[in-house]
Amino acid sequence: MTPLDVLRIALENEKKAYDFYDEMLRKHNSPLIEEILINLKDAEYKHHKIIEDKIAQINKGI
Repeated sequence: MTPLDVLRIALENEKKAYDFYDEMLRKHNSPLIEEILINLKDAEYKHHKIIEDKIAQINKGI
């Protein structure tokens, strides 16, 4: 398994986590849970962008 393979798997898992938190946001009825889920969803989005950037660097040969 190459570093690019690992990053692609990580990217996929970040997307799944983001989608999970997004789905849970639509199913809850608690302001506290909403705040937690939004924070978790935002963190997954940031992780996704970091991994995308690393993949781009590898593809450019950096």
